[in-house]
This record gives sequence, C-alpha cells and structure tokens, in this order.
Amino acid sequence: MKTTGWIIAAIVLLWVVFGDVKGTVAGWFWSDSAAPWESVHAFYYPDKNDLTVDERRLDVGTVRDCRVWVNAAALNNGDRYMERGDYECGVGCRSEYGDMFVCRLTIE
Repeated sequence: MKTTGWIIAAIVLLWVVFGDVKGTVAGWFWSDSAAPWESVHAFYYPDKNDLTVDERRLDVGTVRDCRVWVNAAALNNGDRYMERGDYECGVGCRSEYGDMFVCRLTIE
C-alpha cells in the first residue's frame, strides 16, 4: 500500500514537470471553448486555397471576439460573406517554429 502511494506521487510529479497540466485540465472542463486562463488568437486566410497567407490578431479575448474580428477582416478584403477566405480561432496556442502556432483547440 505504501509503495502504491509513492508510485502515484511519482506519476503526478512527472505529469506536473513534463506534462501540460493547464492544457489537460482545460481539455477536461472546456473541451469546446477557452478556459478562463487561455488566450484566443484570430487567423483570417484571404484565400482558402492558400493557407500560407494569413492576417492574424493575437489575444483577441473570446471566441466571439475572434469571430467579430475575422468578419471585419473579411469585409476589409472585399469578401463580405467569406466566400473566398476562411478563418480559425485558436484557443490555448503556443508559438512553435517562429510564427507558427500550435493550439489546443481550433474553432470556426
């Protein structure tokens, strides 16, 4: 019994040190939205066939704020109904490889 407690403590310690505790907890309780501590990034792609070109705004607030921003960006690009473009709202993103982001969740 005593050994089991040490094993559980070691597993929890390894999870805290090497894992993503905040991301895991956010996934449990906010599986389809942003957790209170997570930021939301807006990504608008003027040409949905070329996702290498984007306009972005980091930390827009909420997913609703993201949608408002991308609709304004589409309107500014002459694509009022977003027929040519596309967008993503990234939740819980971290920067990887320079300006590329890896997000816990992407929402349209």
